[in-house]
Amino acid sequence: MSKYKKYDKSFKQRAVQLALTSEQPTSKTAKDLGILESTLYNWISKAKKDKNIPEVKDETPDLKQLHEELLKLRKENERLRDTCDILKKATAYFANDPKKDSNS
Repeated sequence: MSKYKKYDKSFKQRAVQLALTSEQPTSKTAKDLGILESTLYNWISKAKKDKNIPEVKDETPDLKQLHEELLKLRKENERLRDTCDILKKATAYFANDPKKDSNS
């Protein structure tokens, strides 16, 4: 039986693509895939040398989408701050409620 494990071309390409597009370190990607870090680096080097790097889709949102999301989040943040202020005032009011101390 062979000492080395063989990986098919598809697995190697997906591993290279994941390593290049992931925000995590290459060492973590290799560990997650169950391969040696050096093996993954070799595959990346070979893919770059062969110019056989899998295409990476540009998923960056455009400026208009980011601006719309920012406005939406600011509005939600303001609403949540208002709710928090109301709850703080209600808590203070009920903490000082004289009815609470009486035995009615």
